[in-house]
Amino acid sequence: MDSELAQQILNLKNGDHLCLFYDKDPAEQMPALVPYIQDALSKDEQFIYIADDQTVDELADRLQLSGIDIGKEVDRGALKLWTRREWRQPGKLSTKKKSLQVLDFINAAARHGFKGIRFAVEMTWTLGPEIGTSELEHWEATLNTLFIPGTAGRIVCQYNRSRLSPETMLVAFHTHPLLVLGNRVYPNWFYEAPLILNGKSPAARVELMISVLERSRAAQQERKELIEKRAALTEAEVTKKKIENVLSVIPMAVYTCDEEGRITFFNQRAADLWGREPKLNSEEDKYCGSVRMLAPDGSPMPPSACPMAFAVKTGQSFRGEEVTIERSDGSRIIAQVNIDPLYELDGRRSGAINAFQDVTDLKQAERASRWLAAIIESSDDAIITKDLNGVITSWNQAAERLFGYEANEIIGKSVTILIPTERSNEEPEILARIRRGERIDHYETVRQRKDGSFVEISLTVSPIRDAAGAIIGVSKVARDISKRIQAEAALREAKDQLAKSNEELEERIKDRTAELARANAALLHDLEEQKRLEAQLRQAQKMESIGTLAGGVAHDFNNVLNIVKSYATAIAAHPAVNEEIAEQLEVIDEAVDRGTSLVHQLLTLARTTDAHLASTNINELVAGLANLLKQTLPKTIDVSLELRPKLPSVMADPNQITQALLNLCVNARDAMPKGGKLTLRTRIFDGAKVKDTAAPAGQYVCVEVMDTGTGMSDGVRSRIFEPFFTTKGIGDGTGLGLAIVYGIVKSHNGAIDVESASERGTTFRLHLPVAPSEQAAISDGAIRTQVTGRKQRNGEKTVLLVEDEEMMVLLLTKTFSKHGYKVLVALDGEEALNLFDHHKHEIDVVLLDIGLPKRAGWDVILKMKEVNPHVNVVVSSGYIDPESRTRMHRAGVRDFIDKPYTPDAVVETLESVFERTEPGSLSAE
Repeated sequence: MDSELAQQILNLKNGDHLCLFYDKDPAEQMPALVPYIQDALSKDEQFIYIADDQTVDELADRLQLSGIDIGKEVDRGALKLWTRREWRQPGKLSTKKKSLQVLDFINAAARHGFKGIRFAVEMTWTLGPEIGTSELEHWEATLNTLFIPGTAGRIVCQYNRSRLSPETMLVAFHTHPLLVLGNRVYPNWFYEAPLILNGKSPAARVELMISVLERSRAAQQERKELIEKRAALTEAEVTKKKIENVLSVIPMAVYTCDEEGRITFFNQRAADLWGREPKLNSEEDKYCGSVRMLAPDGSPMPPSACPMAFAVKTGQSFRGEEVTIERSDGSRIIAQVNIDPLYELDGRRSGAINAFQDVTDLKQAERASRWLAAIIESSDDAIITKDLNGVITSWNQAAERLFGYEANEIIGKSVTILIPTERSNEEPEILARIRRGERIDHYETVRQRKDGSFVEISLTVSPIRDAAGAIIGVSKVARDISKRIQAEAALREAKDQLAKSNEELEERIKDRTAELARANAALLHDLEEQKRLEAQLRQAQKMESIGTLAGGVAHDFNNVLNIVKSYATAIAAHPAVNEEIAEQLEVIDEAVDRGTSLVHQLLTLARTTDAHLASTNINELVAGLANLLKQTLPKTIDVSLELRPKLPSVMADPNQITQALLNLCVNARDAMPKGGKLTLRTRIFDGAKVKDTAAPAGQYVCVEVMDTGTGMSDGVRSRIFEPFFTTKGIGDGTGLGLAIVYGIVKSHNGAIDVESASERGTTFRLHLPVAPSEQAAISDGAIRTQVTGRKQRNGEKTVLLVEDEEMMVLLLTKTFSKHGYKVLVALDGEEALNLFDHHKHEIDVVLLDIGLPKRAGWDVILKMKEVNPHVNVVVSSGYIDPESRTRMHRAGVRDFIDKPYTPDAVVETLESVFERTEPGSLSAE
């Protein structure tokens, strides 16, 4: 647009018909055509360009580079880029038909809402070789009748000087009022279109000459106006530039829009507030350069609804209007806008100018100020301001409540109205400190209310500073502390009372703590006792199970041994027995004795055998054992005795106690394979200190067996009294030794405990209750009378033999018959009762096995005693526990025979019973 050609083309008016000559290439005039097309599109006019395909494509590229959206403009019908195909009509060129076609284009543009239409036609290419010069001349002359002042259209015809004939060029000169040669526009003095259309008569020529003169005069005037307009435009451009320069440096954001809302100018401050730089003269950024705007309620505001749009469309001015702008980074500011419309010199509205500023901080400050004022008014503390002379300048509602004055009563008066006379010196001192910039915190004093009463307050006084930091006033916060002072007095009194109470409580806590400590110790002791009792209970349950097993085994095993022993005895008494058989029978008898001993050990283990208790001197027993040990133990083991003199006697079975101590000493020997020291010690022990809580109270004799051997771990120590538990290898121990010791001690109503640690030796302690001084040797078994040298009785007696072992029945029947007894035999309990019921007056004695089929031996005894209370009953069994033995003895059982026995021993027992029951016998009942 800097060239004269471009400016001249832009100055064309509706109705103008311009001929544009170029030397070789149509692109020579494109720098002028592109602004011409831009101007048309910007004024909402339609533009039709007709040329060859290559020239059309080149123009489209240039238009795209200039910022025109070709696709958008083509789609809306504003831009039509045609070739000969759309412009030429079939057949020869017809001026009439072509004129109608052009008029149709002009009218169609108007119908589609365009404000006008412009044409640019490349004549060199569109004419073609078949169109003659006369036809072309008539057509070009006719165009001057279509494009006249008032027509909403204008046309530019392009001619190639290097390709067209002189005749064609002459036609162009004769038919165009305006010509373009190179970069200049000329009024055409060779214009003869009216003569071409109306003929070349003298009158027509005169008319044409007059019109040429008039046009010449008009052209001169137009040129003068153009020069003046150019000067005015230049001056306007300079002025506009100066204004824009001024607007660019002012701190307020400024931008302008044209009559279509396109942004035509913005300064740097506007770009900073928008957070972006919009495109000038663009359809994309209209009315505002921000990303978007928001209404006061926060909803999006379309650009067409913003204040700038109203100003552009209506000419309305805006002052102090506020809108929210969203910036490109997502942040938002509040802008206060001031908008005025812009006008051209002719009064036509050409847009608007908007000067706006960021008031976000101001709005926030206003909100903060309102918030602060609300806080002050709603505060429970009295907030008062005064100047540096002490004159009150503000007074909140809390101050009214505290002092009784309303704001209109006290504002403007001196604060001394609140100060009692005796405290009048406080205010000058406070003001002096404030002037020095000091702050006074929590100053407690007294002030006077409107009614004359006094109130105790706490003051916080601060200086008020202006923006420059100068002190301009005083802020005072007063709080009523009357209740607090009263509360503090009450608190001090309460503290004194509390301190006294604390002292009493501490004493009580000490006493209670000591009591709890004792209770805790007792509880821990009880818990330990409970654990010990639980362990003892488990041990007792295990031993009870062993006892049940041992009783069953003893009964059945002794029955078998009884048969073997009885028949071996019978064989030994036979006359035909030689020395070899006698030796073999002795082996059988020894095996039976060993089996009997084993059964006895099992019963002792389970504490289900009789202990033959007698008053026993433990020192003598231990000393005798020590002598035996010194002779039998390896010489590497040193046996030591520590006997307490005058040790009281105990009720004990010497054989069982010796067995128990011997078992412990043998274990001690095995624990000292390389030698060591074995100590036997006796002493008196208080029953209250015995670890076994089941032990009765009283005095105990304690026997300690101590070794210096390998000792044992806690795990081993907790299981040592379990039957069959052993740490020895296979074949080296049965695991019954310590279990038998435990059973023996318990059968004596004693207790046993052990102390040991790995590689630190072991100590066993046997606690046996001291015997009462008047108690003589007793036995809780039945009194046994040994029949020695007794006169044998033969005959005269009837025996009821109740035995389920048929082999024993056969042997005993022969034995009793040999001794003259009459024998009645029963193999079970029911049969025994039936025989007794039929022969009760004949039967002298009943020999009864306690373990019978069909009916138990105990039931049989009771039934027989019901029938005949004086019947003699002798019980034989493989095993009877001591409790059952005592119960049977009390029921009237005369004697007991333990299996295995010999038939002769049975006969002796029966004879003993008969002797004790005969009249005059010392033991008769």
